[in-house]
Amino acid sequence: MNPASHGRTTVGVIGAGLSGLVAAHELAKHGFLVTVFDKSRGVGGRMATRRAEPETSFDHGAQYFTARDPLFETRVNQWVDEGLVAKWPDAAKQQRFVVLKDGLIQRESRSLPRFVGTPAMNSVCKFLAVGLEVKKQTRIDRLVQVAGQVELLDEDGMTIDKFDRVVVSTPAEQTAELLVDSPDLKERITPVSMSPCWAMMVTFDEPLTDQWVGAFLHESILSWTARNSTKPGRNSHCEQIVVHATPEWTETHWESPSEVVTEKMLQEFWRVTGIQPRRPIAVQGHRWKYAIAGDPLLDRYLESEHGRILVCGDWVCGSRVEGAFLSGWATAQKLSQP
Repeated sequence: MNPASHGRTTVGVIGAGLSGLVAAHELAKHGFLVTVFDKSRGVGGRMATRRAEPETSFDHGAQYFTARDPLFETRVNQWVDEGLVAKWPDAAKQQRFVVLKDGLIQRESRSLPRFVGTPAMNSVCKFLAVGLEVKKQTRIDRLVQVAGQVELLDEDGMTIDKFDRVVVSTPAEQTAELLVDSPDLKERITPVSMSPCWAMMVTFDEPLTDQWVGAFLHESILSWTARNSTKPGRNSHCEQIVVHATPEWTETHWESPSEVVTEKMLQEFWRVTGIQPRRPIAVQGHRWKYAIAGDPLLDRYLESEHGRILVCGDWVCGSRVEGAFLSGWATAQKLSQP
C-alpha cells in the first residue's frame, strides 16, 4: 500500500471520460485515495472539445445527451443550476433538429429535452476532475495482481503504480487488452464491439442556414451534422460545423489521409444538406476509433471474481452519456459498500 495512504483504501481509475470521473469523484467523497490515469492531454474522453483558431471550439465527439433515469435527471438539473449544462436546441430562438435527405428537410426531429455542456461539452468532466489527482498522457498497458493489490504496468512491463482496487473505464477493446490477469472479466468483454467514426470540423465566416441547428442525415455516407456555434456559451461570431461519417464509411476510409477524407465529407455535406457550397476558413478531421458500442451490455458495472477490479463505461450500461454516468456512479457505490 502506498505509504501516503495512511490506511485509506487506494483506488486507481484508468480513463478520464465521464464514467471514470464520476466514479473517481464519488469515491473521493467517500474517503478513498483516488488517482486517475488517462493517455490523453485532457479529460473528457468522447465528451472532449477541440480548440481551434480563431477563438473557436468543436464538440467533435458526443454532441448532446438526454436524461431518462431519475438519478441522472436529478444530477443534470443540478448541473443546469450550476451553469455546467444547458438545453439545446433553444426553442425560444426557434432552433430545431431535423432529418435531411437529398438536400431536403424530411421532418423535424423531436425527443426528450437534449442537453450540452457549457461553455463546452467537456465542462462536466472538468468539474468532476477538480480536486482529483489526474495523471494525463500516461498510458497503462496491462493490470497484474500482486500480493493482494493491482499493479499498473506500462508497455515495457514496468510498474507505474499499485492500488488496492482499480476501476477501468476505457473502451471495450482497450479494457479487454488490459485484463490479461482477469480472464473471467475479459471473456465477458471480448464480444462487445465498438464502431469507429470520422469527424470533420469546419469553420465558416457566416451562418450556413437558419433552418436547423442539428440534422440527422439519411441515405448518405454522413450520419449527423451540427452547427456547433449555436450551442449555449459558444463563439457565435463564426459558423462552426461538426459532421460525423457513418461507421461503415469510416471503416472503409480509416487509413485514408485526413485531407482526402474531409474533402469527400465536405462534398457530401453540401449534397445531403442542399446548402450552396462556399469556401471554409478552416477544415480539420479527427478519427474516433471507439465511437459507439454496437452491442452494449446492460449491466451497471462488471466485477472481477476477486473483487479488486471493476469495469464501467457507457458500453457497459447502454451506450449513452447517461449510461456512462450511471455506470460510474454504480461502480463507486459498489466499492463504497462496507
